[in-house]
Amino acid sequence: MQPAPILVNELHLAPELHRAVEQNQRGDFGLLLALLSQDARDWPQFHLQDGVATQTKLRAQLELPPAEKLLDNLAENPDVVDNSHTFLAQGASAFRLQQCLRPEALVIRGQHGLEYSEVIENLAPQTRQQLAHDAAFAMPEVPDFADQLAEQRMWLAQHQAA
Repeated sequence: MQPAPILVNELHLAPELHRAVEQNQRGDFGLLLALLSQDARDWPQFHLQDGVATQTKLRAQLELPPAEKLLDNLAENPDVVDNSHTFLAQGASAFRLQQCLRPEALVIRGQHGLEYSEVIENLAPQTRQQLAHDAAFAMPEVPDFADQLAEQRMWLAQHQAA
């Protein structure tokens, strides 16, 4: 007995199903249909093609610019596109051209929402640093007593000589 591939949907059996219908072989047609999976998710009409891959292929084929971002985050990408200077310097038509060439996100925000940002701005700098987890508070190392005495003697010697 040879191992055969598992039959899942009608695309695997298309030639045999077609032959059974043409030759009016109801028994073979019924048997072939019974071999198919009962799970509707296995049927080919529910296997939608990957929209992202299709969009990417079409953009490359039609040589379109990258899709316009709807939201940009300053915390993740500090180099956001800002076309406002083009509008102020050259007018609306130059702004539209620049927007087509290098689209600007519709909403540009920071890491936190507006309400949360207002609260953070009113915090003490140390609390902001703790919240950001940028750097842990490192206590300075206490020098040895002998080192402290040596520094005091050097300081006294420098100031008495002057």
